Amino acid sequence: MTALRCSRIRCTRPDWNGGPACVHEITADFAEARLHAIAGPPRSGKTLLLHLLGLLDEPDFGRIELFGETVSPAPDEIRREIRNASFGFVFANPCLLPAFSVAENVAMPLFRISSADELIAHRRVCELLDLLDLGAHANAPATSLDLDGQFLVALARALVHRPRVLFLVEPARPAPLLAPVRRLVDDSGITVLWGGVPGAWCDQADTLTRLDTGGVLTAAAT
Repeated sequence: MTALRCSRIRCTRPDWNGGPACVHEITADFAEARLHAIAGPPRSGKTLLLHLLGLLDEPDFGRIELFGETVSPAPDEIRREIRNASFGFVFANPCLLPAFSVAENVAMPLFRISSADELIAHRRVCELLDLLDLGAHANAPATSLDLDGQFLVALARALVHRPRVLFLVEPARPAPLLAPVRRLVDDSGITVLWGGVPGAWCDQADTLTRLDTGGVLTAAAT
């Protein structure tokens, strides 16, 4: 089944993270329960494409579907509801709250988004911390961990509400994420879209889409 599909999306942003970015007439399907790599050099459009697919921004033209339902174009409020319910994100930096413990950082979306029952939230957080070998650090300040550990905390936080699609948007430390993300795809069937400059992380993907200057160069199974 197709998890995400974009049809002829176009978008131009003159000032995107300090410079221009665009995508041109991109049509692509991303199958469910696969790890999809989207790679390219700086200013190739890969990060903008991930923001569009993740409903963080809206294309100037084109359509995006999530499991067969059109989710863009749509009003900001609708896109926000879909993001909160169905998507998880790990960005270039872990973006952890230094005053909170590891466990508190991971649990935060459950209370911010869904007002989860405290006992259920505790069980889910413990499950993820054990899965990612972070259990011993549950009560430590999140920023006391090294950067690899902080990215694992960010991954746990992105997964805590059981998203259907996980976006990794150019994480600065891909190495610690490779093995757990691969296991998640294989064992739990989550769909992952991972963008960044080409590197060893692409070897773990099921499909690789290469972008340059806003267009698709190649798209194939790895």
